[in-house]
Amino acid sequence: MAEAGLSNGSKLRYSLPVSPLPIMHLLKLSLILLTFLSAAFAERRALVIGNAAYTTLQRLDACTVDAASMVESFRAIGVSIHGNQAYTNLSADRIDALLHEFSATLGSQDEAFVYYSGHGMETDGVNYLLPVEFNAEYTSQVKRQAVALSDVLNLLEGTQASLRVVILDACRDPGTLLPGEPAAKIAGFRAKGLGEIKVEAPETLVWYATKHGTVSLAPLSASKNSIFTGILAREIRQPGTFEELLRRVAAEVYGATNKRQLPFAYGSLLNEHRFVAGNAPNPPPSPPLTLADRVRATTKDAPFVNSLGLEFIPLPGKPGVLLCRTETRVRDFRAFASASNYRQTGGAYVYKVNKTAEGGDKTSWELDSSASWENPGFSQTGDHPVVCVSWDEANAFCAWLSAQVAEKGLAYRLPTDAEWSLAVGSVGKYPWGNDLSKVSGNYFDQSLIKTLPKANWKEITPGYNDGAERTATVASYQENRFGFYDLGGNVFEWCQDWYRDSMNDADVVADFKKRGFDDGGGNQYRVLRGGSWFLSTEFYLRSSNRDFVTPSYRSVDGGFRVVLELGSGG
Repeated sequence: MAEAGLSNGSKLRYSLPVSPLPIMHLLKLSLILLTFLSAAFAERRALVIGNAAYTTLQRLDACTVDAASMVESFRAIGVSIHGNQAYTNLSADRIDALLHEFSATLGSQDEAFVYYSGHGMETDGVNYLLPVEFNAEYTSQVKRQAVALSDVLNLLEGTQASLRVVILDACRDPGTLLPGEPAAKIAGFRAKGLGEIKVEAPETLVWYATKHGTVSLAPLSASKNSIFTGILAREIRQPGTFEELLRRVAAEVYGATNKRQLPFAYGSLLNEHRFVAGNAPNPPPSPPLTLADRVRATTKDAPFVNSLGLEFIPLPGKPGVLLCRTETRVRDFRAFASASNYRQTGGAYVYKVNKTAEGGDKTSWELDSSASWENPGFSQTGDHPVVCVSWDEANAFCAWLSAQVAEKGLAYRLPTDAEWSLAVGSVGKYPWGNDLSKVSGNYFDQSLIKTLPKANWKEITPGYNDGAERTATVASYQENRFGFYDLGGNVFEWCQDWYRDSMNDADVVADFKKRGFDDGGGNQYRVLRGGSWFLSTEFYLRSSNRDFVTPSYRSVDGGFRVVLELGSGG
């Protein structure tokens, strides 16, 4: 009711007519407001999984590092983390349960992200995420034990989320996927990486760390991110659209891996999505770097990565010379042997434990005709240093690598004795300093002693345990101040030089001669540096120590690392 005043001071009450038109307007405004509020309160949500502690497959310790990095970066740009944590080392049932929980939280305007780092595989055209207990040998077992990528997509597509993205850093090296030969029993098993996937629903993407049918390069050590996730975790914080993020990450990974790894996305986006407000930086185009340019631009913090995924950094005191940060791996030598159809024969020296006349135990080195780089007598993955390789074979590897098209203009070789000394530096008597009790590296230790007959074995220092029975995966221990790994312990490393007694300390020469060893007058023995997993004798641990054997000699504790420099065309 409303009131109207009259001139005589009295008031007249009357009813105002109510029109249906304003009510319709109010309804429309309410709907608009609800839509606006729905969008305003929409969230970006992420489920983050990192599987590392596989029980029968190769461990992938870097995957937990990747998962932690993604949680940190997602939070930095306002993405809500499901469970407020990265979920690690999960069974198939737990992965499935989390996916259902996560999907149930998604609202109509939410943007959903599922990040997974771990082992993955394709068989019979189906891609799978592998739980830590995975041990299938047959297709039927894979279907029961693993989580199908198609199931992940079906769950997300069944929600009303406005954007659905699955990020998979799971395209691992197939040589380390399954132990032994079981992969051959799995029908349709893809020998390399994950398979191509078709994504039909709009606003849905599946992002692989590398294109289908290819494999990602392994991180240099378990404490570091994979190349893809390391770059993604950094770039996702930058302004720009999601499409710009895809391009930036792909370009950086492709360049950092010497064109060996190209991240690939499957699906389509109809709308523009931004993680961080603003436009991505748009620097002026510059001419692409040549291989020689990239070698010259290499630093300790920005290594040159070659076609095998080996990292090279400058050798201090030798401008233009790069040394590999790690020993040559099994996977690297396998590539050489496979491409050149090389078949090793002749066996290798292995250590044997024999009884003495007094009934005790003594180790000796004996030629085992069945030992080889492929079968040294103990377990090795693709990331362990190759052993049972002669000086001649190490040089053949360098010549093969130098001849590869992807390495055009680069020359690979063994380091000289002087170059190896530059790499180890002069921090003290030993690679880690002057105090023997502060030993760091893979040497004769409690892990190895536990595998030997009970006897009075002596490790380097009482109770020393480096965690590796024989060889350790490369880069398992602290790098030195120049950025090189395992210059003390793990495996002996070949150098170019012929051995001379004058190279060694006087007490070392005296000890060798007491046991009947000398340089033979020269040009008989090649130099080995760095010690190995089997040594505890003090002088073998010294940075200055040189061992020496014939160029054809092979042993289960001998390997090599390589030098890179620009060839005549660089």
